[in-house]
Amino acid sequence: MREKKLGPGINIMGFDSMEEMLAYQAEQEQIANAQVLPKQLEITWGDYVFRVIDGLAIWGEIFTRETFLGPDTDDEELIAEWEDLQDAYDRGYRYGQWYSVVEPKGEYGSAHLVNLWKITERDFERARLLNWEPWSEFASRISEEILQAHNQQGKD
Repeated sequence: MREKKLGPGINIMGFDSMEEMLAYQAEQEQIANAQVLPKQLEITWGDYVFRVIDGLAIWGEIFTRETFLGPDTDDEELIAEWEDLQDAYDRGYRYGQWYSVVEPKGEYGSAHLVNLWKITERDFERARLLNWEPWSEFASRISEEILQAHNQQGKD
């Protein structure tokens, strides 16, 4: 495997075979799933989340079925995509729209639970008003919540 870093959370990886790539993906997914905290397992459809990748604060809105498909869709291709997203959800991935100072209008994609922390809609809307910059009280609160979750995990 070869890897080249292009920017925050953006790496290009090369593999000698499809089998090597699939084995790497399965191994990384297994490692990530083993590190998910119980609090992170609560993140579900429609939630607002926060993550930091290479120092970049990223705010997310996890799609619901209606958000993704629209109120009444019969589009079989879109429904098949939703079914794929449900499979990925079961493996620990959440699909939605992600915002940051780099992508203030948002971009679509998935993120694994191990990288996510649930926030309130109020936090999300405040971040939008602040052009996706985290504020000090928020950073302190989230850091404390994550520390407490890790400490609780150690006690269980």
